Order: sequence, then C-alpha cells, then structure tokens
Amino acid sequence: METRILSKVLHLACFHGWCPERLDAPPPLGAWETEIVMPYVAPYMSGTVSDTDAAGLLAGLRRVQASEADGLESEVYLAVLGLIAIAEGGGFELQLEDRAARGRFQMGNRGS
Repeated sequence: METRILSKVLHLACFHGWCPERLDAPPPLGAWETEIVMPYVAPYMSGTVSDTDAAGLLAGLRRVQASEADGLESEVYLAVLGLIAIAEGGGFELQLEDRAARGRFQMGNRGS
C-alpha cells in the first residue's frame, strides 16, 4: 500500500473517531494533503498496532465505510476494506515491503 493511501485512510479513521494510542496530537481534520497529515500519522507507518488500537481503528474505519464509501477514490476505498479485514483480527504489524520500493507498506496480523 502506498504511503499516501495509508496516511489518508488513517486520517479518515481519526476523523471518524479513532483515537490512536501513539499520537501525541490528532491530525488536523481540515487538511487532507499528504504532506500535512504525514507528520501526525508517522508513528503508524511502521511497527505494531496493539489489539486495543486495532479495535479503535476498526470502529473508525467501519464508520468511514458507512458514511463515505461512495465518495472515496477506489484505491482509498480498497485500502479501507483491507485495513478493516486486518484490524478484525486484532493487533497487526506494519512494515516497509522492501527498502527499494520506497513508500509502499506491507501489513498483516501478528503470527501470520
């Protein structure tokens, strides 16, 4: 998944009630540009998302799906669906897919 897509999806989840454990401040809800949002969601660009955080993310993403699905770009909508499926399994890992494929990420539930 591309960095810009992941940052948009995480930002949408925040807009719909997700309060991430690892963020010091919520992203600005009135700004959608990747350059503005990235510093806020950067702690979620790699590492482990806890079970508790995944549950909150899941709830936020379900609200995104219910209220904004028709207006989302197809790649953003598919990312929302993918993250819903991953978060349903609890905590997960997020990591760069490959150093050469800069800006792309791989996600999966722990232990898979």
